[in-house]
Amino acid sequence: MLDLKKENNIILGSSCPEDVDNEIIVLAQQISKVHGPVKIFSESGGVHLYIASPICLELYGPDELKPHKMHLAINADKYLGRPPYDTPNDNAALCMKSGEVYTVSDLLAYQKLEARGYKGMDYRVSIIEKQENKDEKGNPHPPGEVIGVDALPWEHPAIVYLTSRDFCPAKLVKHFNTQFCTEAREGAFFRTTGFGFSTSPRNRLIFNIVVDGETRGWQSRIMEIVAPDTDGIRHKFFYHTSQDRWYPVFREVDKEWVQINPGKWDPAKYIMGFGTRRNQWLLGYDASKEHDWIGITEGPLDAARLGPPFCAAMGKSLSFKQADFCRNRSKVILAIQNDEASNQFRTSVMGKFRDLGIPVTVVNPPEKYEDYGDMSQELADEFRESLVKKYSL
Repeated sequence: MLDLKKENNIILGSSCPEDVDNEIIVLAQQISKVHGPVKIFSESGGVHLYIASPICLELYGPDELKPHKMHLAINADKYLGRPPYDTPNDNAALCMKSGEVYTVSDLLAYQKLEARGYKGMDYRVSIIEKQENKDEKGNPHPPGEVIGVDALPWEHPAIVYLTSRDFCPAKLVKHFNTQFCTEAREGAFFRTTGFGFSTSPRNRLIFNIVVDGETRGWQSRIMEIVAPDTDGIRHKFFYHTSQDRWYPVFREVDKEWVQINPGKWDPAKYIMGFGTRRNQWLLGYDASKEHDWIGITEGPLDAARLGPPFCAAMGKSLSFKQADFCRNRSKVILAIQNDEASNQFRTSVMGKFRDLGIPVTVVNPPEKYEDYGDMSQELADEFRESLVKKYSL
């Protein structure tokens, strides 16, 4: 982890957390060496880096380098393939003024500002939190109009989704105060993605991050089900964020999922709420307090399947601040998924727990399952009970 307070080219804003994700900082430093000042913002569609737009520099001159300008937005999470994005995507930069799209690799290959005629530039990275996304207590605003999933009728799409995956709505409410968003907060801006879906929390499940009785943020999840269409062929349907219906996107052909319509399917499965600092909290923490041990998973439905005291890191990385929440527990069970990225996650997390002197054991789901969320509840309960007995939890 970088010692940020010793890095002379990084400025920490007053609202910035102590622990900033190292991968984001390294990318920002690389960009800064070429393009000058970089501002880092945490936004609903991922962490964004803002720099002077090359095309705006050409059109409008050095004013573009001023902090209130800097029109080029780089979605760092999209570029790095971090949640809510599944794979790295080089096409992650957009000039908000001209609409020009850039690849990050091209931006890194640019000549430095001095070579482009801009002398004496101050190269730095500033980490800034948008305060308009916070309430009077400093917590992120809720997503909008919501209702607890345990209060929804049995035919509601959220209940159809949850029961199709063998999840209990009442347990999800107890674990994460899980809700369904009926309308997004007024005045918020959301990007439109493939097939008319958007980054809005509307028609998504909401997992609330509750720590010491305060809601510190939230994460939303798109809903999908697999069912036969009118032709009898299995389809993968996603609940549309604006059309209030199950929208078919893929169909099964020779045991492979094939996209039905042309176009890019890119709505993120998970989206962090405006102003939510994922790496500051553990999702499900308050529900874990009744136990003297704690579990860590990558995603909320993995934690939900195993039940409290399992908490979600909300991604494939864990900060020192998140790890520190485990300090006073007798043991940590790190429940990772069966994929290569999770092996990298394990290596990173184990180092943090070792540095903090926290005992930790790593477990995987049965080999036939990629993650715990794919297991039936009965099998997951048996798996959890085996852990309790094996490690005397």
